[in-house]
Amino acid sequence: MLEEGKNEGLAGLCKQAKATEYISGPAAKDYLVPDVFVKQNLSVTWFDYTGFKKHPQLWGNSSTPKPLTCSTTDTGRLALALLN
Repeated sequence: MLEEGKNEGLAGLCKQAKATEYISGPAAKDYLVPDVFVKQNLSVTWFDYTGFKKHPQLWGNSSTPKPLTCSTTDTGRLALALLN
């Protein structure tokens, strides 16, 4: 069952999955409310993209590197070469 609010709903999904930690990209710092997660005994960790290579993207270039899931959807098989 989802709870009211985006943060509450996301924290609730984490609890249903028996998670103990929520890992998010730094852009979420603008809208994620860590206290909502902490109240449900979930730690919040901010992922650091330092060291990730920039890659071509479907909708223009980004000033920041993106995670592997983005790399794969944007570059297909080229994503493997980006890891090296």
